[in-house]
Formats: sequence, structure tokens, C-alpha cells
Amino acid sequence: MSKSNTLLYEKYIQDQDYWPLQIIQDEYARALDVPLHIYNLSKAREIWGQFSKDAKFKERFQKQQDFHNYVIAIAEATVGNFNDLAKKDMEEFWKPFFRKQNHRNCKKRCWLTTPGAAYSLVQSFQEYRRWRLRDFFFYYHLFVIKSRPASFDKPEVADYFVKDEEHKSLYVAFEPLRLSSNPREEYLLVAGPVWYPIDTLTGSGFEKERVKPLVDSFCQLIQGANTRRDNFIRMGSNAFPLNPSQLFKRMKKVKEGITHLLETQLPADARLHRCDHVKLAEWSLFTLRSRQLLSSNLYEKLSEQEINYRLDHPNRLNELPVPWLKTWWNMTIPQHFELSYELPLVKNQQQEYLPLSLPDSLGKEGKDEFKDEFLWFLNRLSTRRNAKRMELLLVLREWLSDHFGFLTAKLDKAQSDSDEKYNWLCRWVASRITASRVILYYYNHGTDWVKVMGIYCEENDLTKKTQSVFEQVKQISSDADKRKQSICYRCIDELKVKFTRGYDVKTQQSFPNTEPPLWTPSGLRPSESAIAAPILVHGRVWGVLEVNGFYPFQFCWDNKKFVQDVANIFSLFFYLNHLLRGLHKLNLTKNQNQVDEEYQNICHQLAAIFLSHSATLWVPSSSQPTKYTCVGWYVNKSFITSDCGQWENDENNQLISGILKSKELFYQEEVGKGHFIKNWQTAQPKPFQDFKITHICVIPFYVSEQKEELIGTVMLYNRKNDIGSFDTFEGWNHKIKFVGEYVAMLLKTIDVQQKEGQHNQNFIAHEMKQNVTLIREQASTFGKNRNFYFGHYERLRSKFDSFIAQLQMGPSGPTKTELIKVLTDFQNDLNIPSEVEVKFDQCILVNY
Repeated sequence: MSKSNTLLYEKYIQDQDYWPLQIIQDEYARALDVPLHIYNLSKAREIWGQFSKDAKFKERFQKQQDFHNYVIAIAEATVGNFNDLAKKDMEEFWKPFFRKQNHRNCKKRCWLTTPGAAYSLVQSFQEYRRWRLRDFFFYYHLFVIKSRPASFDKPEVADYFVKDEEHKSLYVAFEPLRLSSNPREEYLLVAGPVWYPIDTLTGSGFEKERVKPLVDSFCQLIQGANTRRDNFIRMGSNAFPLNPSQLFKRMKKVKEGITHLLETQLPADARLHRCDHVKLAEWSLFTLRSRQLLSSNLYEKLSEQEINYRLDHPNRLNELPVPWLKTWWNMTIPQHFELSYELPLVKNQQQEYLPLSLPDSLGKEGKDEFKDEFLWFLNRLSTRRNAKRMELLLVLREWLSDHFGFLTAKLDKAQSDSDEKYNWLCRWVASRITASRVILYYYNHGTDWVKVMGIYCEENDLTKKTQSVFEQVKQISSDADKRKQSICYRCIDELKVKFTRGYDVKTQQSFPNTEPPLWTPSGLRPSESAIAAPILVHGRVWGVLEVNGFYPFQFCWDNKKFVQDVANIFSLFFYLNHLLRGLHKLNLTKNQNQVDEEYQNICHQLAAIFLSHSATLWVPSSSQPTKYTCVGWYVNKSFITSDCGQWENDENNQLISGILKSKELFYQEEVGKGHFIKNWQTAQPKPFQDFKITHICVIPFYVSEQKEELIGTVMLYNRKNDIGSFDTFEGWNHKIKFVGEYVAMLLKTIDVQQKEGQHNQNFIAHEMKQNVTLIREQASTFGKNRNFYFGHYERLRSKFDSFIAQLQMGPSGPTKTELIKVLTDFQNDLNIPSEVEVKFDQCILVNY
């Protein structure tokens, strides 16, 4: 391979915004079981320097020494003193500065990479702003105030968290790292925070002497974290201490491996998958451990030999060539790597269990030993990778349990803190799989479009674009062509995880070619790889978790599985929160005294709770016990008329009667193929037929568990893409029973109130009959005295007389709403003075 046609791997990952470096770092961190990340000290110095130019900063700290004294006081303070110093400043002063330091634009962050294989306890601590502020001052104090040089011969150690002299809990180690493409930039390879060892203390002693003091100090530092204390202790006890000498050895291997891996030669037109970067890291780690893993005889035979390793992995696209990694083995210096798409000269052994091409000089026994050791090493890495994935999912479950397991805010108003929780989850997902953008959607079954619940992106000012993203995603829901290009809607319509591994923005070609082009909302950077996983509740869609990458092949199949696992965990907690909010809203109407509004609200909330397209509510008819009256309906698109009577027909009554005879908890059937109805679709209101309902679910509500007295029934309507089978998933049984009992009590309460209201209306009708003459005479007198036009006056008189005639019909007359509206309009049109208003109040309004 000529040098003119090659580039260094370091240049390649720099052009890719260093996301491949994150992949490699994470593999090293998991393999060596030590938290790793890379700190851009030059960028940190630049950000620190910007502080002194801010007007508020100058007002607070008139001299640089004043600020340094403040930082020293915080960095060297005990936990209690730091809490007192930062409590007020965190919210009122440092918040805007701290946001700048953690800018979403990755090119402006202090950290070149996010922590890999970090302690789950420390990751949980980092959720809290006050902990991150302390982390910021830690590095400023270390490298600016103390002027610790960024270039030193061996790793150095610094205390990271100290409660007092007897409790030095965590520490970090530093190693300088230079990138040849940026020789002026100062980088630090940071290992930690890790636990300080306590001689041979382990088990309960380690938990008592190290973990609990740290957790208690943290709970003191972060008010409101006490509810998670037991979880923190458990997470801390799962991480073992490491003495500095052991940590230094591992850091030396990391630096050696990464440095030489960055010098790997690649073809100028290299196009690497995420899996290729993973396998590069795996091979690099194996070469570092080869002296310990291989026998001395075999290791000597490898000297000056060329070994070719095929970066192959399952499900590689046939359209793309498979790269080979050439390695020249050397016993004294680190191995030299070169990537090529050309097959090695020796026999291609890709059909064997490992894609290795080994020299014949090793002999059969030597080849078998090499392959066995390499396979054992890969299995060990895979085991650690799976264990770390399970640990992450467990921590996620606990976090969701703390934040979504119960309701902590007013439910009838939008809460900004809830949005921030969803945004934090998006950031969490992005950091775990190195994604460029993550969006969390809620799917509205009635409108058939999604709503943005949370979002994270490396771009600037994304929060200002959230509403724009929502509007664009909403608009394309009705455009069939654009809907197919949206990976989010394809995920909903096909009800499975969608994975576009690569996308060429210029040619609009997707990989695999069976996937359509990727649609990206205008104003956002185009996605070149994406994963979308449905958030399903027993088979029904609650929402979608969408993950995007700015580069092709940024995700692999392991990432797809991880996103799917995260979506499954989300569904448990999101739906619980969704269910509790829906139950709460069942009691909320704009006018609590309006029975029709209460019925409409019940329909609305039941459709939302059961993730359905629409719903109708039915109660037994008072005149015909075998018939059922529709008292409310909910469809998220307007009908020509809002009359509930348009739903009443023999097909619906037949369906309700059938389910009641069976005494089942609920019943569902497919339109046109069920036992009870055949021509249901054509019997419905004409506008409703356009929704193409395919499944109907009937849920009866009984007053008692013996199912003797029916108080009401709801019909839930679903379309094919709603995956409508309630009866297929046993998980719905408990939810339907629980909600059904609650709705039955609510309907019973409304029924009692309605009967009481009917009694009041009868009384009011009687009172009105006694006062009809008085109202007509006084209204006529005032109307004539004000010289109304004869035609206008007669029209109002005719309208009022007609209303009085209806009122005299008694209980079957106008409703309360109609009564108040007509009287108010009549009063306003005639401009009746206060004397008559008093009569109206006395005769009608007060009685209500």
C-alpha cells in the first residue's frame, strides 16, 4: 500500500468527530475493568479563560486571586463546608456558566470522550448539578491554580472525593496523551474515579468504611437524594478497590495500545463500520496481552511474522468490502498495524471458526494454540460486555423507579421538570451508545402523529428547535411518501425495530438498500444512520425511541439490541405514569356540573389509557332496559355533528348484548369477522367510516364483582397499525379490571348526581310556571320603553315564548345548559335592567 493512498487512523477518527475513539476507549475500559475518559485540557483552559471576561464574573470576583481563593475553599473543603459554599451560588450564579462549560456542541466540551466503564455509583452522582460543579472545580484547582503540568513521565494520582482525613474514598490517575494531528493540544488520559483500597478490607467492611461514608456525604451534599441511599450503597459495593500501582499498569497498556492504534495506516477511501472499530480495539488488546496469553515458544515464532485478521462480523452488508488488518509482530516494540481491503497472499481461511490468516511457520499446533487463546480472549471480552450492559439496564430501572414510579407534580398542567427527565434519558442513551441525536416520541393513536417528549443532540440551541421538530413530524404524518421515509413512523406502522445502518445524503441511498431514504426535520443535521425501537405496552404502541448518528455505520447490531432493551424498560414506567395521569384526569372537566362533558371526558381518557384510536360510552336506556344509549364519544378529529345519537344502531346494541351475556372481562373482535356483528362498519357515522377501524373492544363496567348490575360500557376502536388484540396479551387483564372498577364508581356517582339534578329541574320547572307571566310582562314593558324595532322585538318575544312552552313540558324540557343560555341571551338582547335580573336569579339561576 503506497503512502500516497493512505492516511493514519487518527486522522480518520478526527474527521468523524472522534466518535470511533469513544468506541475504542470503551472497549479498553471494559477489558481492563477501569473507568477511562480523555480530557481536553487546552479546551478547558480556554473555557476557564472566558469566565474572567464575563461582566457578572468580574462583579463577583474583582481580582483573579479572589476567584482562586474561592475555588481553593471549595476544592479543599469538607463536604459540609462545600454544601454551604455552593448551595446558593449553584442556582443563582454558576448555573449559566456551568451550562456553557457543558455545551452540547462536542467541539466545545472539555471532555473529548465520555467516561467508559465508569462506576455506576459515580454515574448516578453525576446526574446532580452540584456534583458536576465540584468536578469542574476539581480540575481547575489541579491544573490552573496548582499549575500541575500536563506533561509528566509517569501517571500521577489525585484525591477525588474526601470527606475528611480518615475517609479518602475516591481517587483519579492522569497520564498525558498526545495526538500527532493536534500537537499543540493538551490531552489527559484519566483513569477513575476508583476506590482507595483499605489494606485487605473487603465485603461488609469495605461497604462500611468506604461506600457508606461516601454515600452519606453525597446525600448531605445533594439534598433530596436520601430516597436513593440504599441503591447508591448497593452500586458502590459492586465496584472493587484498586491500588495505584495496579491502576498505573493498566493505564500504561491503555496508552500504549491507543497510541499505536492511532498510527494504523488506512486506505484513503476507508469506510469502516462501528464493528470494525470494535474489532480493531479487540485485536489491539489481544496483541498487548499476547506475551501473557501465548506460550514463550509460540511467541518467539511470531517474531517478524505477518498475521492477517479479517474484520468480519455477522450481518455485514454484501455491498461493502471486508477489510483485513495486517499485523507485523515484533518482540521488542509494539506491533505495527495496517488496514487493507486486499486479500492476503497466504491461503484465505475465512471459512474456519476464526477469520485469521496465520503463517505456515507456526505449524498446526502453533496455529491451533493461537486460535484457541484468541477465541478465549474474545469470549472473555464478550462476557464483560454483556455484564456491563446488564448493569447499565439495572441502573436505568432503578432511576426510572425513582422518577416515574409515582406522581410528584400537578397533573393538570405541563411540567418543565418532566420534560427535563425525558431529556436526561435521551442524554443517557446517547452517552451509552455514542449517538449523535436521540429523540423520545409519544404516539397519539387518535391523530396518528407523534409528539416529542424528550430530545438530545450535539447541535447548538436544539431546545429552541424542539417545537419546530414537533410541527414537522406532525405534518408528515398524513403524507404517505414522507411518512415512509421517517424511521419513526415506519417503526410504528410495522411495529418492529427499524435499523438503517448507513445513508448517503448525496445519492439518497440507504444501507441496506431495502430501507428507504432517511428523513430529517429541516434545521437539523441530516442523519446518516438510525435506529428506531417501538415502546410497546403489551403489544400496543406508547411511543418510539429514535437514535440517530451523523455518520454512516455509526451503530451495530449490539446497539440495536441495546436500544430495544431500553425501550422495553421505558414502557413499564412510562405507561405506569401515563395510566395514573389518565385516571387522575377522569375526574377533571371544565364544568363539573355538566354531565355531557363528564361523559365526553371519560371517553377521551379511556381511549388514551388503553392506547386506542377512539371510543364511545354507553349506558342502559332508562325506557328500554335491553337497549343502550350512547352518552359520549371521543374522536380526535371533528365530526359534522356532535350528536351522540348518530352512534345508536342495532349493530352496536347487538355487540353490547353479546358481551354482556358472556360475562367476560372484555371482548374484542375484528370488524366483519366476529360472532356478533357483520355489517358494523357501514352502520357507523359516515365520517367515522373513513378511519378504517378494524378492531372493536368492548369493556363493560359493573357496580359489583358479581357482574349483576351494569352501569356502563365503553367501545374502543382501533386500526390495523394499532395492533389491537387486547385478548392476546394477558398483561392487559389486570389493567382493564383495575380501570373498570374505577370507572364503574365514577359512572355510579354521575348517575346519582344526574338523578338528583333531574329532581332539581322538576322543581325549577314548577317555579318557572308560577313566574312565566311576571317575566313576560316585565320584559315586554322594558322592551317597549327602549323603543326596539318592532320586528326585532317580536322575534325575541317569539323565541322566548317558544322556550317557555318547552320549559312547561317538565322533565323532558331543556337541559340546564340550554336554560341558562337562552335566558342570558334574552336578557342581554333586551338589555333588561337589574330589577329584572334579580327576578331571573331568584326564579332560575339560584335554584340551580
